[in-house]
Amino acid sequence: GAKSKDFFDRHGDLKRIRRLKYWPLNKLLIERYKFSESDANEFSEFLTPLLDFAPEKRPTAQQCLKHPWLAEKDSIPNDMRTESSVEKVDVGISNLKIKVGK
Repeated sequence: GAKSKDFFDRHGDLKRIRRLKYWPLNKLLIERYKFSESDANEFSEFLTPLLDFAPEKRPTAQQCLKHPWLAEKDSIPNDMRTESSVEKVDVGISNLKIKVGK
């Protein structure tokens, strides 16, 4: 694009970056953001195809919704599941549950 000369040299290499190290997303999530290994791997497997440069290789929204990472997990402890901690909000075609409080 119009600003490509600001970021790339005439050979297509990044300017001002001499030694760019590749760091896999799952390793970054584990080491830098303290994800568990399984969570990092699941999230990485979900996100990496979405970042593909070629649009025809990217999954559709429908395909993304079927990914195991988006599957509902039992992450709320039983002692926190009370109707008083959940407020129902009417938003047109669906009802969302929003956790309120602590």
